[in-house]
Amino acid sequence: MTRAQLRSLLRDYTQESTTIPLTDALANDLLTQGEETLSDVAEYSAAKFTIPFLTNITEYELDKAILSILSVAWNSTNATLETVPGPTSLQRLNEEFATWRTAVAARPERWWILGNAIIVHPKPSVIYNATNIELYCTIIPPAMTLDGDTPTDLPTRFHRTLAKYAAWKWLAIDKENATAQRMSAYWQSEFQSDAMRLRMFVENNRTRTDSLGPRVQFGRDDGHSISLVDPEDRT
Repeated sequence: MTRAQLRSLLRDYTQESTTIPLTDALANDLLTQGEETLSDVAEYSAAKFTIPFLTNITEYELDKAILSILSVAWNSTNATLETVPGPTSLQRLNEEFATWRTAVAARPERWWILGNAIIVHPKPSVIYNATNIELYCTIIPPAMTLDGDTPTDLPTRFHRTLAKYAAWKWLAIDKENATAQRMSAYWQSEFQSDAMRLRMFVENNRTRTDSLGPRVQFGRDDGHSISLVDPEDRT
């Protein structure tokens, strides 16, 4: 479904037939929030990222759209992709490689996530400078920007889930209206049910080696929440 169709569906769900008070801009924003929240829960969208190694640099900031790391590899000197084992952890490095902090630069052989960065060990030597590290990650997909756009990577049968999210959040605003609150709870339940079914679909269609990887912590600057349930909506 296109953004225009989803916006129309949202108006059906909320019985808001005009653009006052539910403007198109507000409807679009709610649909975007739904996309962010659903991708955060189900991790259905994936993309490849390429980062060049830099001599003696161990920490590389990650794109803010990344949710989790599925695999890490690097382009070796003979132009083949080689897996970088991981993820590991600071605790494991401290236990198994006590001198890792002072280790000489060499070929990176391990990685882990710390905050919104990927860290490799050992630090790359000059031989590996500008050699690309390749990440496959789950992501928050790009938002729909035009009315003719459709949700990126979202299976068609889950398109309506975005309108359900938007209806939940819009109706929840009217705290004094018992009918609005009842319908908000209904659409919340519908959204959460869809989200869990999508999550199961994603997990069941990934092999064991491509299962969900470690999550990346990051701060978004667009003001949208990506938590499944707001604290005030918990029952």
